[in-house]
Amino acid sequence: MTVAKVSGWVWSANLRTALKHISWSVGYAFDDWDWEAMETALPQTSWDPPEHWYDYPIIGDQTLTVHLAHNSGDDPVGIRVEGDLDEILAARIETIIDLLSDITVAEE
Repeated sequence: MTVAKVSGWVWSANLRTALKHISWSVGYAFDDWDWEAMETALPQTSWDPPEHWYDYPIIGDQTLTVHLAHNSGDDPVGIRVEGDLDEILAARIETIIDLLSDITVAEE
């Protein structure tokens, strides 16, 4: 069985960590170039309407599309991950998102 998407939110301080771990789960090394793209695009997004979310491809062993939105003045960042997710990959991504919406992680 496949899952089409996993969604939720993470604290903005945890976004880079979330994206690193989601990328790692499909064999992609999320780097500074990727992060710069996120930092540049995120201020232009908003939760509503959905077409104001930022789409970013993560291409590793599988291709995922990460959709992000952040309202100015709000801390949480909306995150939706779409792709051909099997149950295990979907559970991994869901766990990453759930964990990073619950705690704040210090970036390396």
